[in-house]
Amino acid sequence: MKSFGLGDTLGIDIAGEAFPVLKNVGEDGWSGITLPQMAIGYEVELAPLQLLAFYNAVANNGEMVKPREIRQEGKTVKSFKKIVLKERICSETTLEKLKLCLEGVVERGTGRNLKSADFQIAGKTGTARIVQSNHGYGDDYQASFIGYFPADHPKYSLSVVIAGPTKQIYGAEVSGTVFTAIANKVHSSSLEYHENYVATTQLNKASLPKVKYGNAYDTRLALSEIGIRVKQENQNSDYVVAVRGEDAVKIQPRQVDKSKVPNVVGMTLNDAVYLLENYGLRVKPEGS
Repeated sequence: MKSFGLGDTLGIDIAGEAFPVLKNVGEDGWSGITLPQMAIGYEVELAPLQLLAFYNAVANNGEMVKPREIRQEGKTVKSFKKIVLKERICSETTLEKLKLCLEGVVERGTGRNLKSADFQIAGKTGTARIVQSNHGYGDDYQASFIGYFPADHPKYSLSVVIAGPTKQIYGAEVSGTVFTAIANKVHSSSLEYHENYVATTQLNKASLPKVKYGNAYDTRLALSEIGIRVKQENQNSDYVVAVRGEDAVKIQPRQVDKSKVPNVVGMTLNDAVYLLENYGLRVKPEGS
């Protein structure tokens, strides 16, 4: 495990990075049950980011690198030059077998309910009891799922760790579903994974996209990003409804009457909640 690079800190520029705990024979804490415990993940301590760096190395054809950016809400806070922590964590043969194992977890293993229709996920579920100070393991669990996607051409690695889940305790049901939701959102929001709309489509009324009722600025921005011509009747309205014309999307104002509950039928959920709460209403969404 130490030869994989799992026994070292990443040296990230964030105060308080924990030191990994990997026991050796003869050291304090080694006992007759240490080896079988380590085989299933107990008596080992790794921070989620350290373990994520290892999975990222698997996706990165064996090269383990130090995290290179800190982002907050999509904006880069700090960048670092590339630092290779380990040029190759294992042989190419072992790496290919490991990738097949991680893909198999989602295809037919404990994560088989986490499949995505559009791309393949590789990863591993984790379920562990949480240590209660010096009193051994308690009744609380930690659920995790860690992996990367798309499995055939990896670009993103992700770790989801949830401490103390109440209804379900297993990594697949708890953290895995969160992992899949994030992966689906990232994949659907990345234009690189989808064919260029303009290049593959002859623009006519039948091919123009359907547009939900919503925020005027967001609607114009989204349409311009995929090269759709926009005709707007009124520039002053905050909310619009779109109608497909012969060769362009026509945006018409949707006026909101301040004396009535706003009509949010056909809006995306985030726009609907924002509009209703701005009018002082309490919103409780149901469904998806």
